[in-house]
Amino acid sequence: MPRFLPLAACADDADDQPPRELAALLGQGRARLRSISPAIGSVGLLRHEQDSDRLRPSLAQDSQHPGSDPIALASRPDLMALAQKRQMAIVDDRSAEAAGGWGDDPWSAQIAWRSRLTLPLLRGSQLLGFLIVHGDGLAVFQPEVLEALHHPLNLLQQRLAERLGAIADLHTSLHLLREIVALRDAGTGGHLERVARYCLLIGRELERQRPLPSGFADEVARFAPLHDLGKLAIPDRVLLKPGMLDPVELALMRTHVTIGQALIEQLLQGFQLEHEPCLQWLREVVGQHHECLDGSGYPLGLRGEAIGLAGRIVAVADIYDSLTQERPYKQALADGLAMEILQGMVRGGKLDGRCVEALLGRDEQRRLIREGVRLAG
Repeated sequence: MPRFLPLAACADDADDQPPRELAALLGQGRARLRSISPAIGSVGLLRHEQDSDRLRPSLAQDSQHPGSDPIALASRPDLMALAQKRQMAIVDDRSAEAAGGWGDDPWSAQIAWRSRLTLPLLRGSQLLGFLIVHGDGLAVFQPEVLEALHHPLNLLQQRLAERLGAIADLHTSLHLLREIVALRDAGTGGHLERVARYCLLIGRELERQRPLPSGFADEVARFAPLHDLGKLAIPDRVLLKPGMLDPVELALMRTHVTIGQALIEQLLQGFQLEHEPCLQWLREVVGQHHECLDGSGYPLGLRGEAIGLAGRIVAVADIYDSLTQERPYKQALADGLAMEILQGMVRGGKLDGRCVEALLGRDEQRRLIREGVRLAG
């Protein structure tokens, strides 16, 4: 069985300025731990996604190990027990432990390691994730080594908990903003939900076709309902007008993109997360979903690869949903006609053909989302 030890109190180190990104923070922590014990190998964490109650691997920026899909926290009672008991677990021999039945996390299962330390990251009673430290040899984490690692390990624990706590608070704020946007207009809530599900459909198909960052499709779908965040500032006489907008009203409506961008930047700076790489997808969702590959979009007239993949995915999902749903000023188009229009926009150089094809290849899933049927997974 693993050895279980109580968590030590964390001590801050005011003289050392930590990096402001999770991956860099993990990389710095790994370097410090290895300077004390060269037998330490990989360092990473399993982030706890509060809304889905899943664990997703995040690795140090210098790691060459592959990513992996998230797992449900409920499927790992051993990890849940560590958090509840506020303990760390040490495995001295992987081969012996495999027979003992103590579980392996989805990242550790893919790489070579001999011993392992697992440390829950907590903020009060809130579980933020687990820090995983692998040893290249047997029984690396002996008492004398743990004593030497005590300060840098606890400092890394504290800083990771701070960053993960900020990310959790950001997602709580984003969820609240999503609900506020949905309340603004009775028809908006359904649109936001459908766009998010189309984005997940497109993103997962693209993930099957080519390597993408771990969690890309899930994160884009999570951010997608915020694409029209800036419409909170658009007057009702324009936003809720039951007809086509005149040129002045259209220009006012288009300001929702820059307004949304400004709101997102204020949030990221407030939580000190403006340098976190994965949150660039949030910027793309809000700021680029009306850009076109040929430069004819707005607000910046970006062209080609200057438009992030997240922005291109949301553009396709948003247009498809707008075409296939009834609006006060138009009837809903049939699915086949909507897809023909999207393909025409690809030929015209406006939309990403890979994103459109990803949506085109999932007829039944499109229908279920269009009709509001909840999909599994």
